[in-house]
Amino acid sequence: MSLTKDQIKARRNYLGASEIPAVLGVDPHRSPIDVYLSKTESLDDITSPAMEAGNLLEPVLIQYAEQRVGRPCIERGVMHTLGNLCATLDGRFSDAEIIEAKTTGIVDGWGDEETDAIPDRVLVQVHQQFVVTGAVIAWVPVILARFGLQFRMYRVDRNDDLCGLVSERGEAFMADVQRGRPPVGIPSLEVLKRIRREPGTWVDVPDDLVAAWLDAKEAAKATDKAKDDAQAALLLAFGSADGAHSGLGDLTYMETERKAYQVAATRYRTLRLKVRK
Repeated sequence: MSLTKDQIKARRNYLGASEIPAVLGVDPHRSPIDVYLSKTESLDDITSPAMEAGNLLEPVLIQYAEQRVGRPCIERGVMHTLGNLCATLDGRFSDAEIIEAKTTGIVDGWGDEETDAIPDRVLVQVHQQFVVTGAVIAWVPVILARFGLQFRMYRVDRNDDLCGLVSERGEAFMADVQRGRPPVGIPSLEVLKRIRREPGTWVDVPDDLVAAWLDAKEAAKATDKAKDDAQAALLLAFGSADGAHSGLGDLTYMETERKAYQVAATRYRTLRLKVRK
């Protein structure tokens, strides 16, 4: 769902359904402190090819859901709120039935159709939508974009115990946001890079943080050098060959061609190991 600027601004005051999986620790891409910073700091907006594809394909998935369920969608893109929680629905068939459309190239966690065998992060997201809207059924149309496009439809029935957990943990998280109490942990670099900086401002930081960063850079540099040296020694043993046998498997150092697209076409070699069975 592509949110409007007004929806994005309004959602800063609420915990969104797409954010509750991170609060409950079931989002592989975001942590609770990432969500906390999105509420307390000004972040630059982001987009990605995956997000753009999801937004473009959402109308197709809504149409697919209408065909599968046999009823028209009566509402799209409306933001609902309850307490400190919110949910912007992809679609809704009725007060009792909502739609959450997904496009993904990650097939793990998606089970048999017409069941609630969906990834935990989506299950939690849907249950916040239940909490906020009072709905009891969620239809989840999905495009699995891996080795071709595959359409699937899932049905999730409301679980009151999970709704209670979502409501309790979500409200507690927002209470901490309002009190200025961040969760424990280190935020992702992706979120930190999005914080809007004030030009010309300076702050003091502890020396041990700077020292730890310098040590980590040196350690990474040493690791990269060790890897490069090991690869150089291996390629030296190849002589002029582009393949080699070993007890661990067969190695190749073949030429790869990169087609011209946004950069000039290039050719390079890649070292690979094919493990013997």
